[in-house]
Amino acid sequence: MKATDFYYHLFGLRLSAPFPCPELPPAQGDRTDVTVTWGALSHPWHRPSTELRFHAEPRRILLRHDGVGSMLVCDGNRIVIDPDPAADQRVIRLFLLGSGMGAILQQRRVLTLHASAVVCGSGAVLFLGSSGVGKSTTAAAFQKRGFAMLTDDLCAVHQTREGRAYLHPGFPQIKLWPDSVRALGLTGEKAYPLHARIPKVAFGLSGPFPNGPTPIHHLVALVSTETGPPVVDRLTTLERLRVLQKHTYRRAFISGPCATKNHLNACARLAKAAPMTLFIRKKRPFRPDATVQHIIDQLHLEPDTHRELETPSRSMPG
Repeated sequence: MKATDFYYHLFGLRLSAPFPCPELPPAQGDRTDVTVTWGALSHPWHRPSTELRFHAEPRRILLRHDGVGSMLVCDGNRIVIDPDPAADQRVIRLFLLGSGMGAILQQRRVLTLHASAVVCGSGAVLFLGSSGVGKSTTAAAFQKRGFAMLTDDLCAVHQTREGRAYLHPGFPQIKLWPDSVRALGLTGEKAYPLHARIPKVAFGLSGPFPNGPTPIHHLVALVSTETGPPVVDRLTTLERLRVLQKHTYRRAFISGPCATKNHLNACARLAKAAPMTLFIRKKRPFRPDATVQHIIDQLHLEPDTHRELETPSRSMPG
């Protein structure tokens, strides 16, 4: 155990890093599943770009984000970061905890979904959808109703041989656009910006946070439309499979026929194991409280008041 290393747990894994990550729950001891180090990396991209670029192979992926740096993710257990000279620590952590951990989980054959999730009395409820559809906003509105937050934007689904599916908690933070902050009435809450070029802000969750795997109870596919009243529809197994494939987190990271087959099988197992409801809402105005009430009424959801939770005790990220 290095004196300069910091140890955390997220998505069912223990991570060691050479820098503090105040967003993450601390872990005791020096056992690690994922090791993060600094290192010099070369990359094949010579023209600048504001987009995330990557080169994927079956057991390794090289990521590049100009203004942040390069990241090499290997074998599901190692991440090497080569930061750009002017990169802010906060932006480096955003890169690590998003794309970096997404790649780690995929290399470990964990079904990784672009979704946010909360805990109800019967298990985890996942909100899947395209970027900007309101996954985080919906989860935050559920939290205001007393439903514990499980994870934001990235869901790590662990499956048993018996066909049961569980969701491991991510970390107690949620990222929201300014209009969502206003719609949720959070303008007086303490938040911090994620990136100089992105107006999104992050909130550290101060309430109780789940500390163990939660069985998946229901999947909700969110879609927004310009016109029309809300539509609720239960999806068939084949429709669920298509939604899960579409909303896999960083699906392009999956490389090679073996990994592609494993991903398809994992989506198929979850499509059989968990019911999914399609919820179509009007894009504007977005009323998250009304959306949440509609989902609660349709799925008969109640907060889980018996689950063991832990209260985070961390400072706001700097």
